[in-house]
Amino acid sequence: MKKILFLILSACCLSACSEFLDREPENAVTFSNYFKNEKEVQTAVESMHATFRACFGSVDNRLWRQRALNFDYLDADWEKLKENNFQDTYDKYSPILYWDNEYRVVAMANMVIDNIAMAELPEERHDFYLGQAYFVWAYTYFRLIQYWGDVPLVEHMEDISVKPRTSWLTVCDRIVGYATEATRLLPSDGERRDAEGRAIIDKQIPSSGSAWALLAYVYGWRAQLNQQPELLSLALEACNKVIDSGDYQLAADIQEVTQSVLLGDSKEAIYELNYSQLAGEENDIGACIAGVCQVYPVELNSTPSTPRFYMGIEFATVFDMYPEESDDRRTWFYELEETSRLPYSETEGFAYPYKYQYPLRYESGYMEGEVRAYENNEPLIRLAAIYLLRAEYRAKTGDYGGAVADLNVVRRRAGCSDYSGGTEELRREISRERDRELFCEGDRFLDLVREGFVEDLPGFRDMTQQDIENGRLFIPLSRTAFQNNTQMTQCPYWEQRGF
Repeated sequence: MKKILFLILSACCLSACSEFLDREPENAVTFSNYFKNEKEVQTAVESMHATFRACFGSVDNRLWRQRALNFDYLDADWEKLKENNFQDTYDKYSPILYWDNEYRVVAMANMVIDNIAMAELPEERHDFYLGQAYFVWAYTYFRLIQYWGDVPLVEHMEDISVKPRTSWLTVCDRIVGYATEATRLLPSDGERRDAEGRAIIDKQIPSSGSAWALLAYVYGWRAQLNQQPELLSLALEACNKVIDSGDYQLAADIQEVTQSVLLGDSKEAIYELNYSQLAGEENDIGACIAGVCQVYPVELNSTPSTPRFYMGIEFATVFDMYPEESDDRRTWFYELEETSRLPYSETEGFAYPYKYQYPLRYESGYMEGEVRAYENNEPLIRLAAIYLLRAEYRAKTGDYGGAVADLNVVRRRAGCSDYSGGTEELRREISRERDRELFCEGDRFLDLVREGFVEDLPGFRDMTQQDIENGRLFIPLSRTAFQNNTQMTQCPYWEQRGF
């Protein structure tokens, strides 16, 4: 029954989104037959999370979050995206520029929000499931405004009428409202329970801490892009809620980061994509960043001379990034001391990232032994990132002592000395520490935008204020979104470039 209900719910929501905002809600009546008890609510919520994972674990979503990867060599498509050059990579109808996957997640969240009352659950269970839907809605819309700026606002599953793009500031107000409700409705990390009363360890199931962490990012984004520094006090409060909660704990050392935190469900993880070894639920090598940046010693029969076709980072860059010999990330992310002594004829000067250390291999057939996926989960928010986020906000608000203290928490865990530079360089150093700690995870492009350092990237060095207002920071929208929506518009910056 569980699988059947999953398929029905998914089909109804996906069909409602397939011709986004352009037809009558003919499937809406279907849901009156469900949401009769907690099991069915739980199945609907699990379907929502599965749709969320499929969306945010996809290649395109990882591209948008990570398109400023600090590699010296990137293949043509990655390099063009780093330069903000979409017109030489995609055409105006390219499906990768379409937001249908994100709106599928929105539809699933709205389905739960609109129908959960029918189950007449006890208040605590009702709030737990409703809080999850609010969080997923808020997280998804935050990504939508980070990627596309102004986007259509859909707050009910039956609302599929033709809509224009809504100001991202208006959408941001809704995001804050939903995320704030999630902080109230959701239990703490250690108090999450399933329908049978068992403790939940899956970090894709959000908690109140997940919602506070999301708010910390949302307030910081709006403070920077809309020039509202007064919001940084709210961003700091949200960071404090996470750090001071006692629900999360940094791993003891970097070895534990690679062998526990990145594997999944650790005390350091706040929110992550949860994968398994089941078909369709794997962290597939074709989508995850490890699959395109890790070759030797992971790939079967690879050697130090095996070419790295997609991206490469030079030893010199890694040594510059991690200047202290005591920094354990040199060892556990790269095995730097050992591999840097290999002959140049084998390495061609490129280092060997090895941050994700749990490949899953084909067990039979002609690809036996080849990597098919990674056992690792994908942390979307972990505690080290929140310490660095609070350091960033403290530095922006003039609390340099507090910023240095947070920075040093992350540095000390890695085996580095305390920060000894001045206040004028502090924000840059926090950004560099984020690069060191979150190498090949996190949201480097989006982080640079929020930090105010996006003009460091080659595609933004000549950016003007008018470019920002015209949408240069966002990605172009596929013309597919215009086919059934006469009110849809392209942002001016990309319309001028043929999209």
